[in-house]
Amino acid sequence: MLQQLAYMKILKKKYKVTDKELNQRLEELKKQAGGEQEFAMFMQQQGINDENEMKDQLEQSLYLLKATTDGVKVSEDQIKDYYKKNKEAFTKVKTSHILVKKESTAKEIEKQLKTAADFSALAKKEIR
Repeated sequence: MLQQLAYMKILKKKYKVTDKELNQRLEELKKQAGGEQEFAMFMQQQGINDENEMKDQLEQSLYLLKATTDGVKVSEDQIKDYYKKNKEAFTKVKTSHILVKKESTAKEIEKQLKTAADFSALAKKEIR
């Protein structure tokens, strides 16, 4: 923890993270999550207590991003070439489902998942 604080102090001297950047990233995450309620669930799953704690983590990640990308130049051709070589990694979608006989069971599972239940634990429970 002390080492992390020391790194952050060094990064804060060299780089700047503005409130605008922080709020923009927070809004992007909320949108990716599907809205405020889903974002709150996401934070709960990550063990994050509130939005201020999330902002602290985002601030640290933005400082690290700036430190690791400072001076890095990537051309459009390099991006296209990388994508062509690694297309599988960008196009694969992994899905999972729990097949049940009763609609009422499906609705109960859906309700549990919306309240941050563990998908794999529910799937194992239904297999029995």
